[in-house]
Amino acid sequence: DCGASTGGFTDCALLMKAKKVYALELGFNQLDWKLRTDPRVVSMESTDIRKLDNPLDPEISIVLADLSFNSLDRTLSGMRAAVSAPEVFFLLLVKPQFELESTVIPETGVVNDSGLLKAALEKARSAIERENMELLSHVDSRVRGREGNQEIFVWARSLAAK
Repeated sequence: DCGASTGGFTDCALLMKAKKVYALELGFNQLDWKLRTDPRVVSMESTDIRKLDNPLDPEISIVLADLSFNSLDRTLSGMRAAVSAPEVFFLLLVKPQFELESTVIPETGVVNDSGLLKAALEKARSAIERENMELLSHVDSRVRGREGNQEIFVWARSLAAK
């Protein structure tokens, strides 16, 4: 779970019967106590996903990412480096306000324009393909971001070991 924060995706993974979850977070002391003390959770606070260059665990089969203040363009290579299985799936939350250039973001900071959403998705697709991955599907999140941004879930997979 990249960008674990308080552990929303980590909790969902455990509810879906994950055996182990690596909860990576650049910040510190955010992960919910229930998750922090769960033996299936490996809390990796103060970890910059952009600086990972070795696999965490050869059994990782899915990567979850809900990142703020950073784009997939800058973080996907670290996510790919963290896994070594031949086929790994990725559930990525595309946040247009962090994918697009600041010059095109409305003054409100809220991105809901269909053209800008499409541009953010295409930028994410380019990053995915650059990392030897395939975008399988995408769907708009039913829940808007904290500030009201329309976010997009992307389902992708690695095509081969990188």
